[in-house]
Amino acid sequence: MKHMSLIVLIIVAISYSCTEPPQVIPEYSIITGMDFTKYSNQGFLFTPDKYEADYESVGLISMTYRPRAELKVLTGDTTSHPELKAIYEKGVGGAPYQEKREWQYEILSEEFLDEVYEACVGMGADALTQMEFSVSYVPMVSDLVNPLTLPEIKIYGFAIKRIGAYK
Repeated sequence: MKHMSLIVLIIVAISYSCTEPPQVIPEYSIITGMDFTKYSNQGFLFTPDKYEADYESVGLISMTYRPRAELKVLTGDTTSHPELKAIYEKGVGGAPYQEKREWQYEILSEEFLDEVYEACVGMGADALTQMEFSVSYVPMVSDLVNPLTLPEIKIYGFAIKRIGAYK
């Protein structure tokens, strides 16, 4: 059994070392942001600045969000194709056929902000000031074939209740 594991490991290592690196890396750009209009219309203030008018301290808020991810089959159902079904059942070299899979996830920033807003309002706040926002990438699955690194969004700030004429 140990010899079989070693042979499989060697085959995997050789197959990865034989693949050519890409010749072109495509251009990539992404714009991120959060729209606070929905909350401003409800009288709530999100701001990275200090609030200079009168206020009552409510508390500190910190939230971390990581999206749900699902490993999805990209090539479709191989068992519906007779030739692929035969390969799947017999396997290649005794190993079952592996469909191409890819991790898929969606960042739901509006739901994330809703949770922060609800937490602040639940504490009696009508503003989150000195707000800081960061994104990092966290390795979740260390699989050689289908590794997964997810974005992790963190937001924290000082929840206050505004008082006076500037509210």
